[in-house]
Amino acid sequence: FWLKPFEHFLCLCRCGGALQLFLVVIFCRLALSAVVAAAVAFTDDTCQVESMDKVDCNFGDQSSCEAAGCCWKPLIPNPGNLPWCYHKAGTVKTCTFKSGPQQPFSAVEMQEVRALFEANLDIHGSGMVVAAPDHATGPGGDYYFAWQRDDALSMGALLQTSGLGGDVETKMDHWLAWVERSYNQTDPNGDIMTEPKFVIPSGVAFPGGWCRPQTDGPGLRAI
Repeated sequence: FWLKPFEHFLCLCRCGGALQLFLVVIFCRLALSAVVAAAVAFTDDTCQVESMDKVDCNFGDQSSCEAAGCCWKPLIPNPGNLPWCYHKAGTVKTCTFKSGPQQPFSAVEMQEVRALFEANLDIHGSGMVVAAPDHATGPGGDYYFAWQRDDALSMGALLQTSGLGGDVETKMDHWLAWVERSYNQTDPNGDIMTEPKFVIPSGVAFPGGWCRPQTDGPGLRAI
């Protein structure tokens, strides 16, 4: 196929005719340009971008998209709602840190946080975990109560950061005793297993209105 233009060229050279020769030269130059353009397009992989890395160029038609230097690739169907017009590979700037990562808190600050955390555990030796040690916590009011969810997550964090032994084991024993005690009572609000909130230090179910039932407490306690 590609030899045909050159065969015509040789024929015209033999047959003469300056105009014909000129036209053939122009034709060959155009054909060569098309071949080069096609080769460049074939080897250009800047539009080969992973689906999750595609950044929308915000153009809704092919001509506007490509005129802006973006890639156009329609997707039908498109369940992931990926952009049809997206930036080429390597053209989107990424975020960089101006400095290396550092510890967010100093050792002294971590000791203070730890002391405040442990002060909420085993409140009054009851095994319960108080949500807030004061009776006027911001706009929410009084949070001097024990929640199933809070005590489970807090005691889990204690084990993960400390392990058993010494004071930690004592706190765990008191908490397990509280868990058993909390379920062995009548709940005026319904099912004690889904009661989220308890009074400190008595341990009775909170008698006021609250969002009930909350079913995540028993599961978190079991974990």
